[in-house]
Amino acid sequence: MKRQWTRRDFIRLAGAGTGAAILAACGATPAPTVAPTAATQAEATAAPTAAAAEATAPPATSAEKAHIIAVDTGDGAALTSTFKPFIEKNPNIEVEVIGVAWDGFDEKVDLLVAGGDPPAIWRPGAKRGYRYYADKGFFPDIGPLVERDNYDVSDFVETVFDFAKWEGKLRGFPSAHYLSTMYYNKTIYESAGVALPPSSWDDKDWTWDKLLADALKITKRGDDPMTTVYGCGDIFDGRHSAWIFGGDYFPDEGYVTGKPDRTVVNSPEVVDGWQYMQDLIYKDQVRPTPAEGEIVSAAGVDLFLSGKMGIVFNANWQFPTYGEIEEFQWSMAPVPAGGKARKTTLYPDQWLMFKDQKFADAAWEALKFLGSADGMRGYYMATDKAGGIPSRKSMASEFVDLAVKTTKLDATTIDDVINKGISVGGKVTASHAILRFAEIYDVAIGPQLDNLWLNKTTPQEAAATMEPKIMEILES
Repeated sequence: MKRQWTRRDFIRLAGAGTGAAILAACGATPAPTVAPTAATQAEATAAPTAAAAEATAPPATSAEKAHIIAVDTGDGAALTSTFKPFIEKNPNIEVEVIGVAWDGFDEKVDLLVAGGDPPAIWRPGAKRGYRYYADKGFFPDIGPLVERDNYDVSDFVETVFDFAKWEGKLRGFPSAHYLSTMYYNKTIYESAGVALPPSSWDDKDWTWDKLLADALKITKRGDDPMTTVYGCGDIFDGRHSAWIFGGDYFPDEGYVTGKPDRTVVNSPEVVDGWQYMQDLIYKDQVRPTPAEGEIVSAAGVDLFLSGKMGIVFNANWQFPTYGEIEEFQWSMAPVPAGGKARKTTLYPDQWLMFKDQKFADAAWEALKFLGSADGMRGYYMATDKAGGIPSRKSMASEFVDLAVKTTKLDATTIDDVINKGISVGGKVTASHAILRFAEIYDVAIGPQLDNLWLNKTTPQEAAATMEPKIMEILES
């Protein structure tokens, strides 16, 4: 099935190598490098701690305008717009926003680092999670700076705030996160006489068996995949499909360290989950086959958006797109229960600054701004139309209000499924948490999953084949 691209996807693919400089307003006398806060003024006569001094040194001279680099996927317009109020309050700071297409983003960052001009502001905008660079020692411990400036971190959502720590040290600020849940076509369900899925994670009747029973009633197969009504589409994240019945590729401790020393892929939970997903295609025939998916994809059709699919697994980054649907009514539901554990993919974003900044004080002020409510409003609320969930708890109701306007869903559904779902079932993805997951997936996992969905192998064979290949990479 063809993926529906969102603003977050389009900005990844647009504007390779485009630079957009945000120029500070002209003034007769340059201001100090960093606009003093109440906390810094109070400590002006005190020597900074060694850790704080290391994180911010070397300072710029008072006569030199601070110039820092920020990188983002796409054309940089969203980040440029976000920084405007910051620049107005800090005319002594110039922020150069470099927009890079998604497929060249990581390589551009590597070039900046190798050239001795690492970005002051960065987020994991492509394949690499922040731990890739944290493990190489590129991000300072900003804990001493947080303490020095009395910067409030108690408002951050705990799960994503804790994930911003590497080896016990805070490396950056959470910015927004994305939770995957179920999206269903209310019109199809009602036309088939099927009760709507619940919005509560506490509903014990909402299981994977119930999802299948509903999908069987909804499905109306024909010879043409373009006219067939499918009961379901993708019902879990492909890369993390081992999770569906509570299994995993790695033990829990591997997600903490980012460096698992073993795999648990060859387990009953994983095998049973994959069998369920394979059966949806070939036994139950409620989900498109890969061949059918290629036909509709070649025609540029999204089966859910075209009203030909009952339920699908996706993340809230689809809010802006789904909010434009007029042909049918849709809503959300939690990920079904019924496995050993109930979890779903939580994608966290962070803003971080690289070490060795010439204007480190300015970089720190910019980082604090992006971690603030104003920074989140500017980047995620104003430009993403609720596609990203701000990572501050105090903004939960604000997010719901915007999401209601964007999606036309009711506030209770959004709050129950998304905000409550984060604490009930959200788990940071392996793609973000495991340092070598991209390599592990490309070499050991992905090829076997392809064979599984093509019905060329069994779940047992896929897991047994993956296991030694994963261990070979982990031990190398």
